[in-house]
Amino acid sequence: LAGLAIGTAAGTLVVWVLWVHGGRGAVPLYAHHRLLGLHTLAGAVASLALVVHKDVYRAGRIFWTIVGIITWGGMLWSGGRAPVLALAVAIGVWVYFSPIAVRRKLWTSAALLLVAGLALSAVFWTSHAELGWWHAIGRTATAASSGTASQLSSTRSDFWAAVVHRAEDAPWLGHGPDSYRFLTPKLDGQQPHNFVLQFWLDLGAVGAVPLLILIGGLLLVGWKRATQLGAPIPLAWLALLTASLVAGLLDGVFYHLLAFLPAMLALGVAVGLIAKPAAPARISHAPRVILTVAMLVILLHMGVFYLLAVGPPPAPNSLKAQAVRLFPSTTFGFWRWLDDWQQTNPDDVLEWTRWAQLHSPNPVFFHVYAAQVLAAHGDRAGAEKELQAALAKAHWSNRPSIDAMLRTLHSDSP
Repeated sequence: LAGLAIGTAAGTLVVWVLWVHGGRGAVPLYAHHRLLGLHTLAGAVASLALVVHKDVYRAGRIFWTIVGIITWGGMLWSGGRAPVLALAVAIGVWVYFSPIAVRRKLWTSAALLLVAGLALSAVFWTSHAELGWWHAIGRTATAASSGTASQLSSTRSDFWAAVVHRAEDAPWLGHGPDSYRFLTPKLDGQQPHNFVLQFWLDLGAVGAVPLLILIGGLLLVGWKRATQLGAPIPLAWLALLTASLVAGLLDGVFYHLLAFLPAMLALGVAVGLIAKPAAPARISHAPRVILTVAMLVILLHMGVFYLLAVGPPPAPNSLKAQAVRLFPSTTFGFWRWLDDWQQTNPDDVLEWTRWAQLHSPNPVFFHVYAAQVLAAHGDRAGAEKELQAALAKAHWSNRPSIDAMLRTLHSDSP
């Protein structure tokens, strides 16, 4: 918890320093204000837990209060409504399950951190519409008066409607893990911003329903078990898990590591609270074998990423290239290979480009790349076919540029 609190406070301070020195423009370090909000959500819960912890001395409580003010300030400054709602729900459940003696301390400490966080974040006032709690309030009021679900949910309801439509194509077994990124035409974002719908889309009802029951059961039994133990730290972790799940109904919590890892730590605590410890004699080698295999698989895909994004491009028929072809967990950086092969192995470029179209979450790029290769070789009919495929798969915002390419192709035709 201390690591989460200090880490998010440090991240917030770095963001503010870089933001001020960078001309008060885009959010630095985190690349997007939503990521800052989701990360600081975990720190907000952690810092509150440390402030109210009975074993923290006065000097320590002052320190954690300062850390909490910075963290809460960063979360409020990020402008997201999902973290604020998630934190409010988590604190409400936390208070409900806490001993009576702790409830008042939780409310008063949370109120202090909220007021101070609002004030501190206001110091870094900005006119950028996506940043600041003042703009979040304005967006909510405007959307509420308009009466449209799309505006009120920041277009999340559009995501959800599209996901439901696609999930209905394979309602029982789903489309496979991470399928949202591979849907065509390309949808907004990299995930549905709702983990329940994402489970349904990926795993179908057969996989999603048991998984959701398992997570809900762990949360409910974990809260009851922590209450029986009367231990404040497990209650804090369950509050973090609750906050992560609530935020995951409105944002991509389980897509970004900064939010995913704290949520998994909290889930691990919930499992530990209800699990019965096994006798040492019953411990088998199976967990070690499973972990070893998992680590080797992770290392394999890290190697694939390194080859594509960093390493020198290999020959198309090399073992390295065939390894990527056999385990295409990513195509990020593959254009480096294609650009190099344009000079060294031009006959292989088109076939590999079409392979990438089948394995990339952004096939539009590789359809356009293939069109450029075909046009350079005088095959305008083939180039038009590739651009038409790109147009059918592209996000709506990219279609005008592809239309422009098609017009240019037609205008250059003899």
